[in-house]
Amino acid sequence: MQRRCKRRKQRVGVLLRNINVLGGQVPVTISIVKSLRMLGFSTILLCGEKVNKIRIENNFGVNLQLDKELVLPIWRRSMQTYFEFLLPFIAKPLCDILVNPQTNDLLPLVDVTYIHYPKQAFLRQKMRKQKYPNYFYKPYETVERSLATRTTNRLVIANSYFTANVVSQQIGIQPVVIYPPVFLKNLENSKLTTKDNIILTISRFSPEKNLEQIPLVASKVDANFVILSSVTNVTTYHRVRKLLKKCGVEDRVTVILDSPNNLRVKMELLQKAKVYFHTMPFEPFGISIIEGMNAGCIPVVHDSGGAKEFVPQRWRYKDTEDAIQKIKEALDSWSPVLAENMKSIAYQFREEKFVNDFSSVLDSYIKEK
Repeated sequence: MQRRCKRRKQRVGVLLRNINVLGGQVPVTISIVKSLRMLGFSTILLCGEKVNKIRIENNFGVNLQLDKELVLPIWRRSMQTYFEFLLPFIAKPLCDILVNPQTNDLLPLVDVTYIHYPKQAFLRQKMRKQKYPNYFYKPYETVERSLATRTTNRLVIANSYFTANVVSQQIGIQPVVIYPPVFLKNLENSKLTTKDNIILTISRFSPEKNLEQIPLVASKVDANFVILSSVTNVTTYHRVRKLLKKCGVEDRVTVILDSPNNLRVKMELLQKAKVYFHTMPFEPFGISIIEGMNAGCIPVVHDSGGAKEFVPQRWRYKDTEDAIQKIKEALDSWSPVLAENMKSIAYQFREEKFVNDFSSVLDSYIKEK
């Protein structure tokens, strides 16, 4: 009891760049904050922007509860890779424990890091295409590996075994694996008896998402496609739009951007769609894939990354032609029985499990520290 009373006074800073960019960082951050509050900590969100609670509630159906919120300076995007190393030095004096809930980086002074995907691997993809990143990010690689040698008293968590293996190979440390939380309750009572010939994709318009694949696939599959999205890269958005016109599929591919009631729209689409099509190769995990499976959609995903750990091999594709065949097969094969099988797989990733697992690992770490 004495230990618990002492812990209630401890302040935990939750450090991330921007919680308002919709993606996996939102449910992870919400669930980590929930875990911290359950353990009796005082939580401080240290973020580059003030939380837009209405936006989060409209997209995820939850209310983020915090004890305190502070806005930190965030520098222009082209220099963020290096300036982010400075943020913990600003944040650390404000809290006893510093948690980075969704990151690609191993930052100094951070006690608990939840790695989405190691930036070194992401940068290597850039370096293959352009010479500039090869010079710009070389010092970053040196700093990152140097920090990895000082992680003996820190807790590093990965969102999948795929990510953990990449971290081990590229940085030289072996993280604990805790799969990210997926908010499944919104579809708990949905009836999986009938669905429409709809192929749904939920993704940001960003280069790594590979949404350019959808017009090519749609030109060979006689069904309706829907992209529920936000735009983080205008160039990618216009490229996809041009491809839709070039492939002659504008009438069969609907793009829905930043719906005011995004959660309701998403739930309705998930209930109607037979197939959830995920276009990103080497996806570290893929929360939207689990959302699709929980709604009884058959997931058609690239045969790489963290999705290999939970999507049956039958529905994993190698290339665009393979994706076309898998989608056609999924449309023909969908049944209530198969939908329930997908839903039972998704249940493994419910938020309650993440909260329990994260709380247990963090509690052990704090006691040892």
